[in-house]
Amino acid sequence: MENSTHLIIGLGEVGTAIKEIILDSGNKFDVLDIDFKPHEDSTFDFLHICYPDSPEFAKYTQEYTNQYTSPNSILIIHSTINPGTTQKIADFFPRVAYSPIRGTHPNLKPYILHFQKFVATTDPLVGEEVTKLFEYLKIPVTLVVEDPKSLEFAKNLNTTFYMHLIVFTQAVAKLAKENDLNLTTITEFIESTGDRCLLPYAQAVGGHCLIPNAKTLSKYLPLAAYLVEHNEKFAAEFKDEKIRFKESSKDPYFPKWKRC
Repeated sequence: MENSTHLIIGLGEVGTAIKEIILDSGNKFDVLDIDFKPHEDSTFDFLHICYPDSPEFAKYTQEYTNQYTSPNSILIIHSTINPGTTQKIADFFPRVAYSPIRGTHPNLKPYILHFQKFVATTDPLVGEEVTKLFEYLKIPVTLVVEDPKSLEFAKNLNTTFYMHLIVFTQAVAKLAKENDLNLTTITEFIESTGDRCLLPYAQAVGGHCLIPNAKTLSKYLPLAAYLVEHNEKFAAEFKDEKIRFKESSKDPYFPKWKRC
C-alpha cells in the first residue's frame, strides 16, 4: 500500500479526517471539492467518497468513477447512504466497498482510529485490498462482510440508537420540569443500575447526521419517525436551552464510548 494514490471527493468533516489519516501515512493524495480539482486525466488507486447522500448520489459517483478510475482502482464509500446504494454503484463499478464512519462531528479522526472498521463489498478480493489499506493507515482491524445493504442499515440504525437516547433524555428532562423532580436523584438512580445512563444534558439536536439518518430509517421503521417528531416538539418548546442533569455534567463529547 506504500505509494498508493488517493482521491478524496468531498472535503467536509468526513473527507478532512480521511485526508489527515492518509497524510500521516505519507502516501500521495489529492482532493476534489468546490475549491480543489485534481489534474485532468488523473487516475487513482483509491477513490474515497465523502460527500453527503442525495437522490443523485449514485449518478455523481458514476461520473467520478468514469473520470478518475482505472480498471484496478477501488472505490471506498465513507458516507452514510440509503440502503441499496452500494449495490447500485456495484452494477456499474464492481470494485466498490462501503465502509461507514463512526464518531462525533466535527473532529472525526480520533474516532476513525479507535473503532473497528467494517467493510462491505460483493467482491472478496476488494475486501482484502481495503483491509490491507486500512491496516497500513493504522485504522483498527477490519471486519469484511459480503452484505452491503445490512451494513448500510447498520450505520443508520447505530446513529438512530443514539438518537433514541437523546429523545429519552429529552423526555425525562421535560417530565422533571413539569413535575418539579430532582434530576440528580433520577440520574444517579438510573446510572447506579450499571448498564444504562442518561446524557449529561437534554437539548434538541439538528445538524446533518442524526436527523437525516433517522429520516432515512423512518421509511422502514416507524419508531425513527417518532424520534424525529419528538425532537422537533422539544426544539419548539425549549429552543436552544440545555437542561443539565448534574451541576458537574460536561458536554457529551470525546471520548463518548467511555460514558456508558
